[in-house]
Amino acid sequence: MSFANLDQTPVDVMPEDHPVHMPFYVAATTLRVADLPGMTRWYQSVLGLDVVGQAAGQAVLGAGGQTLLTLESDPRATKAPRGAPGLFHTAYLMPRRADLADWFAHVVSLGTRIIGASDHGVSEAIYLNDPEGNGIEIYADKPRAHWPQAPEGRLDFPTRPLDLQALFDSAAPDTPYRAPEGLRIGHLHLSVSALAQAEGFFVETLGFAIRNEMDSAQFYASGGYHHHIAANIWHARAGAVRPDVALGLAAYTLRLRDGAGIEALARSLDSRGMAYTRPQTGLMLRDPWGTQVIIRAD
Repeated sequence: MSFANLDQTPVDVMPEDHPVHMPFYVAATTLRVADLPGMTRWYQSVLGLDVVGQAAGQAVLGAGGQTLLTLESDPRATKAPRGAPGLFHTAYLMPRRADLADWFAHVVSLGTRIIGASDHGVSEAIYLNDPEGNGIEIYADKPRAHWPQAPEGRLDFPTRPLDLQALFDSAAPDTPYRAPEGLRIGHLHLSVSALAQAEGFFVETLGFAIRNEMDSAQFYASGGYHHHIAANIWHARAGAVRPDVALGLAAYTLRLRDGAGIEALARSLDSRGMAYTRPQTGLMLRDPWGTQVIIRAD
């Protein structure tokens, strides 16, 4: 995997409370796929992403010139065994609710299967799977002033039905669809084998804060966002790790807006005896379930 291909430059025109303006945020993911041409076409057609780079066995996709997703094929890759940890979904954040409406009208016109739609109080979200079963959330945030508060500075994440008809009716007249330039990854939701491990890694080691939790899931954020990372134990087997070469989530990239934070993270990893390498100006390591994590400084 090329470290450089996962680079991304933040966009300063985003609102100040956008998740990419928080101290730590999710920048990109890499999926290992069985059908590279077919998956590339699907992400172009359904999500409206642009191909921003290609190489043998790899396609890099994004919006507005920003890398969001790398698809790569590996002849050794096999389907992960049942109960293995990995991706629950990648959540793509629309710049505005109107963009969510336009995308929804687009996928209705394609006949794409939607598997869920919810009003979570902090956001409105629509769920689907790509052709190889990787979960996707497409969502738009509500204004922060309207986010439902919970005790101890946390947030409440209700799950209420989303009025899809009203959303569809608010879409712009039918036009050829392309992802808006401001589309970004808002959060990453992982299937993990133990919440204690997840909290130890994302909170105690990397420095995220818990924003919401339940018996079977936790939600972590930086800078007061509702969540940049979520982890659940709904499907993964206790103690399981991800095979080295499995289809699905191969890597995810986290960005630090403060370059000095890289050294603090390295010290945190050292204190916990976690192995990592130092390519270019960042860190590369494995999360507790075996997925590659790339951390870069802006």
